[in-house]
Amino acid sequence: MDIKEMINLLAPSVFGLLGVVVGGVVAYFGNYKVKKLELEHQIKREELNEKRKLYGEFVKEVNIAGLKSIASTEDWNKDLEKVNSLVAQIEITSSKEVYKLALQVTNAVNNLYAAAPNPSARSLKDARASFINAVKCTSSDLI
Repeated sequence: MDIKEMINLLAPSVFGLLGVVVGGVVAYFGNYKVKKLELEHQIKREELNEKRKLYGEFVKEVNIAGLKSIASTEDWNKDLEKVNSLVAQIEITSSKEVYKLALQVTNAVNNLYAAAPNPSARSLKDARASFINAVKCTSSDLI
């Protein structure tokens, strides 16, 4: 057996092996990119769920505080404390627009508890509706 015959016999095997190696490397990096994108999407989804929980808790506490303002209660400062702590969390985790609207909602709640409410202040209903619309728009942008 001479060298040409040997090359003719080994060449397809070498190229086949090389093809397997190149294919494996390409598959590995392709799989890596797909998994990385899946992880990033999962992280965004979890952040969105956390924000939704925060916004839902904020709206719940605002509604409770608004209803309790009708019946003057002794623990009004606790109700406002809950609302204000949620606003602080919104400030840290949300956009400036959402935070400003949360402040407007908080100001509307504070106006309900004021000894002399400002008649020209924005109503709680309007402020809450604006906040919810902004949150919906922000949430749909993240999906």
